[in-house]
Amino acid sequence: MNKVIKILVPFVVLVVSIGLAWFLIKFGPEVEQTQVEKRVPAVSVVEAASKTLSIPVYTRGTVIPGTEIQLSAEVAGKIISVSKNFKNGGFFKKGDTLFTVDPTLFKLDVKKAKAMVATAKLNFEKAQANVEANRSISGLPQTDFALGIPQLEEARTRYEAAKADAQLAQIQLSRASLKAPFRGRIRQKLVDVGKYVTPGMPVAVYYATATAEVRLPLTDEQQKLIDIPLQYEDNEPFTEPVNVSFTDTSGRYQWQGQLVRSEAGFDETNRLFYVVAEVDSPYKRDPTQPEKPPFAAGLFVDAQIEGRVHDGVIELPREVLHANDVIWTVDESSKLKKKQVEVLHRGRDTVFIANGIKPGEWVITTLLDVAVDGMQVKILQPQRSERAVTTPQQEPLPSDETLDNRTAVVKSQKDSAEKQLSTNIEQPNVPKIQSVAPSVQEAETEKPSVDLAQHIVGGIKPMEESPR
Repeated sequence: MNKVIKILVPFVVLVVSIGLAWFLIKFGPEVEQTQVEKRVPAVSVVEAASKTLSIPVYTRGTVIPGTEIQLSAEVAGKIISVSKNFKNGGFFKKGDTLFTVDPTLFKLDVKKAKAMVATAKLNFEKAQANVEANRSISGLPQTDFALGIPQLEEARTRYEAAKADAQLAQIQLSRASLKAPFRGRIRQKLVDVGKYVTPGMPVAVYYATATAEVRLPLTDEQQKLIDIPLQYEDNEPFTEPVNVSFTDTSGRYQWQGQLVRSEAGFDETNRLFYVVAEVDSPYKRDPTQPEKPPFAAGLFVDAQIEGRVHDGVIELPREVLHANDVIWTVDESSKLKKKQVEVLHRGRDTVFIANGIKPGEWVITTLLDVAVDGMQVKILQPQRSERAVTTPQQEPLPSDETLDNRTAVVKSQKDSAEKQLSTNIEQPNVPKIQSVAPSVQEAETEKPSVDLAQHIVGGIKPMEESPR
């Protein structure tokens, strides 16, 4: 009897389970089937507009004096006085005295030279008188030697030499005071009071303040964007100087200059080509900006060089350009299209396109984690240019009422699925749970789409953009 019961019990349980499963399938609540909305990335776009513009070139350089020399002593002696401005950074006008060497010996030389001139003049006049007297003597041979003409020429020569010595002594006396050769500034002084100097001895480093120069390096790409003042053998002047704006590292002050020449060739160490810009009156005070510092030598500045005028150039934000010079556009059916472009120049914040896209096309400015050619996108806040261009078709965003309805449906489906799941847990042998699980999965899958729509309507980005 026990054996029969042991054999029948499993069959009874199996039959009851099958019947219960059939009952649940037949009379259980039907799960409403909803179609999951496809997630489409939202992007911002900007319209490509053709322009005629001048592309500036940015570079950097250090200010150097237009003229810089090393001053040297012209006479020997001890320095007995210096100018109050004879110090590092001191300014001088042309002809100002920098320092004075003891002039005592030079004054004595001047007096001695004057005495020699007087003696030579007297001897010359005596020789002239002798010649005139010899010519009046009758019977005297009228030869040059008999008349005393050679003696007269000797006296004349000595007189001229004495006058030259006197002039030289006067020049040496004037050189005892070292004068500024032009308007300029002392970069470095090398001597001071009490120093004994000799002719040719360096005494100071001096540079002109009339102009300042900046050597600006250019790459091959930058050279194509500006008019370089090239120099040829015929020395034709560069008649159209290029304007240059200089800015200090703080960005507060600006100076205006012009490209005046190019250097002899490429620098062999870095393969860059150097041009020279010139700024007039670098130490003149600006009445509009009294606190503006001078364009001093050694100042490191940023330079913006005025470029050539280009026609048909499209200017876009720098972030739209991706690897291999590819940009993403949106066609009329709101599909992403990848296009390779010809880049004329990459600026700091913008990129200039020469070929590859047409005016009026919409360029994606949003950074996407994944971009596939032909994928569907949604356009948010298109930026239009001044001229009218047809906007690509955009899928309408769901309204608030639609979102609320979808949220209610998903919530109802989720509650029903959870209730059914709890019932099946109490009856583990019922296979109905296999048909309920997909409903839960569908409900969970639907929720991100609704949340995504809520974020879009609320002005929040559906996904965080990856950092550039």
